[in-house]
Amino acid sequence: MSYPYMPFDDDRIRQLRVKLQKPYVAESLEAWLIHRRISIYATLMLNHIGWITPNIITASAILIASIGIVIIWLINPGKSIVVGLGLYQLAYLLDVIDGELARIRNQASARGLWLDKILEGTMNGLALAVGIKAAELSQPLWASGFLLTLFIVRMVSRNGFVLTSRQLRNKFPTTELRVRNPFINVISFFSSSSGWLLLLVVGYLLDRLSLFWLLGVGLFASSTLYQLHLFWNSLLENEDIE
Repeated sequence: MSYPYMPFDDDRIRQLRVKLQKPYVAESLEAWLIHRRISIYATLMLNHIGWITPNIITASAILIASIGIVIIWLINPGKSIVVGLGLYQLAYLLDVIDGELARIRNQASARGLWLDKILEGTMNGLALAVGIKAAELSQPLWASGFLLTLFIVRMVSRNGFVLTSRQLRNKFPTTELRVRNPFINVISFFSSSSGWLLLLVVGYLLDRLSLFWLLGVGLFASSTLYQLHLFWNSLLENEDIE
């Protein structure tokens, strides 16, 4: 299986990557291409600072994302898109690091899983705030309400599927498709909150924000409908078994 790497990795780092990180088949595209390649070095540095625990890192990421939501509402829509992407990626990097630190110290806990769920919701809230601010520049008033509805449906269907599916084995059904088809992998990325934010930044820089906002919402809506479909099928599966 393929793991992230850097050209200057030594044998110890390569071994730690296999132990602490996810292979390509189980990782998001952006984390595999960017975050995981540098996170291992931050994890090793933080591992020598005893008072910094995985939960402290997760809490810091939650704080960054929360402050980001407030900042987004206080600055103009154009700046909010760029700032939102930067803060989101910083929180994402800390999310990656906290898992690696928990594994290297064998400190995985129920509290850590609970904090991860809070972080996921906060990061989605940050992406939603940026999307709404971008809509102020390029879309009619109803667009913000539509986007909010999409985010709610997406979170409910995704978490509902995880809770109800009897076939889930630490991966979504899209994993095999992503591995077999690089195009699906790219579409999957741009259907995520990170991909959505990147599309907004590109649209803003190219002065085509309206077009890229609609493109991002279209991909996001398609992904949301697919996750809703998975959730519905898992509910029907449970009813048949009962």
